[in-house]
Amino acid sequence: MDGLSAGDVQCQVTLMSGAPVCHFSVSEVVDNMTILQFKDTIAQKSNIPSHEQKLIFNGQVLAGTEVVPFAGLEPGAAVSVTLVREEPTFLLRNHWNTHSNGGRCGKVLSLDYQGDNFCTLSLKSFPEVLPEVLPWQLMAVPPEHPDSGDGRYYVVHSSGRILGLSGDRLCLADPWDQDVYNECYVPWEFVRLPHNHPFSSDMRHYIINRQGESDGNAQAGRMVGYGGQSVVLEERWRGGPHTYDMVPWECITADGAIDPSGSEGIALILQNFWNTRTNSGRCDKVIGSTLDFDGALCELNSAPFKLPARLPWRAIAVPPQHPGSGESRYYMVHESGRVLSFDSWTRNLCCGDRWDSGTHKESYIAWEFYQVPADHPFHDAMRYYIINRSAGDRAGQMVGYAGNSVILEEYWQGGVHAYDMVPWELVTSNGNISISQAGGVSTGCTIAT
Repeated sequence: MDGLSAGDVQCQVTLMSGAPVCHFSVSEVVDNMTILQFKDTIAQKSNIPSHEQKLIFNGQVLAGTEVVPFAGLEPGAAVSVTLVREEPTFLLRNHWNTHSNGGRCGKVLSLDYQGDNFCTLSLKSFPEVLPEVLPWQLMAVPPEHPDSGDGRYYVVHSSGRILGLSGDRLCLADPWDQDVYNECYVPWEFVRLPHNHPFSSDMRHYIINRQGESDGNAQAGRMVGYGGQSVVLEERWRGGPHTYDMVPWECITADGAIDPSGSEGIALILQNFWNTRTNSGRCDKVIGSTLDFDGALCELNSAPFKLPARLPWRAIAVPPQHPGSGESRYYMVHESGRVLSFDSWTRNLCCGDRWDSGTHKESYIAWEFYQVPADHPFHDAMRYYIINRSAGDRAGQMVGYAGNSVILEEYWQGGVHAYDMVPWELVTSNGNISISQAGGVSTGCTIAT
């Protein structure tokens, strides 16, 4: 976008809350720019990957490979596009590190007890393996795809690219766009193993390439197997009978093996269960990929020693109409569907009201993330105090702990820190992130009292 004239169309991209994402000039040939190119431009300006973007212009979702709907704009015009982004999930890890911390530095904020309507929070051990080891999601192939059918899915990698083919080798191919069903996306059919297969199990499936089936492509119907450590198309599925070399696979989540049907959008690994004396240790290995070059080819990788704990928290920007709103203030929403809160009598943090994305209640607690000052002994650029900003006697108290119980502890003093103030960091499968990277959008709805 460099080198454009001052008369170019000005485009402002904002979140639903109105917070700016990026601003740039669009050339007068904007009518010829595809939506994917437009998303790539925003990605370059904002560091928000194209596959995480959902754009709305004049109430219309911008999707597909067609051109952006800015026809007829005059030079110097200003347009506004709203960006809706799925918030990343994360862990909150404690970094108050003293000789007397009793091994609690590095522990994470976790549910201690889950009852019907209430749970408290405590510090628990940091998971050994984070969910980059669950890199795949299954997305149902839509009926308009010429090779669609029952049990057929796109297989989407966490890097935002789709499982495809390079010759006989499996690889990471086209960028995934959830709003576009592209005919070049490869459909994979999951067929349950017949009971007479020597390694049969209720949760084991063949994975069959269906790309080009409607056109008679010779690769259609071949199944995922491996040669050496390379993941390749191997035997051909013949509609029921099996041969010894057909490789069984399981879809495995943090909770164990699942059936592909009904698992759309769930993070998982694809694990090999072809178990013979000649497999050279390859049974139990998983489909992985080296991401250091374009068109990364898939290889068999060792399965994780321990499947990961979930990343249970999301940060949702507090809307301006909430009395506790302000800069860097967020609702903390747990994967259980409840909002981070506290018991006023005990100071214990707990999961409180149920989250409703269409309603912002005054009872939802507004939490401010304040960067730990440089003179704190455990300062880091990615560490924060977490301060209660909702009304009441506890307003201004910060998240800390007593024993392993997570509580409201020290009062924030407006810049001056005390030794007992606890630093926290946000940890994702891709490393630490800032609260501005994690904070989700506000829907701007009215508050329900």
